[in-house]
Amino acid sequence: MAINYHIREVVNPDGTKKLFGQVVTKSTIGTKELISFMRNQGSTVSISDMLAVIEDLASISYASVMMGHRVHIEKLCDLYPTMQGTFKNYEEHFDKSRHKLIVKAKAPAALQFQMKKEGTVKRVSPRAIEPIIESFIDIQTLAESTQVTQGQLCKISGQRLKIHKGNNDEGIYFVNRRNSEQMFKVDKLISHSQKEIVFVAPAIDSGILEVNLVFISRGRKNAKQLKKGIYETKLAVV
Repeated sequence: MAINYHIREVVNPDGTKKLFGQVVTKSTIGTKELISFMRNQGSTVSISDMLAVIEDLASISYASVMMGHRVHIEKLCDLYPTMQGTFKNYEEHFDKSRHKLIVKAKAPAALQFQMKKEGTVKRVSPRAIEPIIESFIDIQTLAESTQVTQGQLCKISGQRLKIHKGNNDEGIYFVNRRNSEQMFKVDKLISHSQKEIVFVAPAIDSGILEVNLVFISRGRKNAKQLKKGIYETKLAVV
């Protein structure tokens, strides 16, 4: 499949303009999705064993980087510590108020070569920056859910999940898949951030079998245009 990109204009301080190509990523593929892909390709390793190995690999990699090592994970990436900030003279020591330790990652040469040799692109039109719902979690089981029940404690995770107080048309909605005019708004938010919202599922009319989960926001408090993010998985009403 092609990698999508669009053209972005950047205005320099002197007023001149430059055009750059910017990749538009399609979605975020997490650990669970990667494990599912491996299982579908015939792997006989159990999900619990895969998760345990990934957890151990992450733990030892973190510890090694914290001790100042460069971690090379074959065919995947290099992780290494580096530093930001300038020093006034040779006698000055590290100062957290002026200097920063950070971790960087580098893709392996094999992946870079494959991208250069086989990568294909497709130009797309610039799109509005919209909210993204990446997962719908049942808090009780801490697992991704494909159903919703009135009173269920839920969590959505994603990007740009901003709700502004006073903008009553913003929020989380469950929309009847057979009649988009029927929308049921969430009115009980437990916690709220740009990346996740915990809430109580609202009452949904009896007889409705499936709904779409929709997040609506203006992005900025006084923006005129509403932006919509739709969770790709349909939800059964139980």
